[in-house]
Amino acid sequence: MLQIPVRGRAPSAEVVGEEARQAVMSAIDELEDDLRVLVILVNLEEHSYESAAQILSIPVGTVRSRLHRARAILEQKLRKYLRPQ
Repeated sequence: MLQIPVRGRAPSAEVVGEEARQAVMSAIDELEDDLRVLVILVNLEEHSYESAAQILSIPVGTVRSRLHRARAILEQKLRKYLRPQ
């Protein structure tokens, strides 16, 4: 029987990856506005905490605490997609 090596991700991994991506985006969309904006600025657009604080005119400490809360919420919502540590 002819064996063809698979390069890249297997089709099943692609489906799971897309499902996880959609779940992440959905979970972000469900966050309160003040949390969602920070997740987008810092995690998706890669702004620093200081830059996000300036953009939103809030203290850096507020950025840190809101991101901590947002990440905890996202972790709960996305637990089934996270690998055990």
